[in-house]
Amino acid sequence: MRLCAWANSSALNDVIAGHIDVYCDPATGPTPYIQSKTIKGYAITSKTRVATLPDVPTSAEAGVPEFNVTTLYGLYAPRGTPKRVLDQIVDALQTALREPTLVNRFAELSMTPVEPARATPEALETFLKAEIGKWGSIIKAAGIVPQ
Repeated sequence: MRLCAWANSSALNDVIAGHIDVYCDPATGPTPYIQSKTIKGYAITSKTRVATLPDVPTSAEAGVPEFNVTTLYGLYAPRGTPKRVLDQIVDALQTALREPTLVNRFAELSMTPVEPARATPEALETFLKAEIGKWGSIIKAAGIVPQ
């Protein structure tokens, strides 16, 4: 089996061409190819199925119940950005995440906006610290180093 553990700029093309057999990518990229049956989706790595790919099971349904990995997009500002500016950014984000056009576009891309309570600097920091705790020991045990 030829395996690409995580996506890179050419991995999807390599799967479509048959150069590699398996890879992981956020659903936004391969969704149209899975829908058209150009490639096969084996599992969604989130806890729930994706509406655009209703026949693709979750990783738990596919037999790997503890594997839960999702893609997170966050907004960041330079250290020292004034609180009033950060508050304006958060307010704009909160408004945008409720806009039907954005919600619909996210859905087309197999994405779901986070609930408002998670779209704050504090919630993002809490999430990132939890992810570091979750993956840090795994990364160290595997001997993975940043490149």
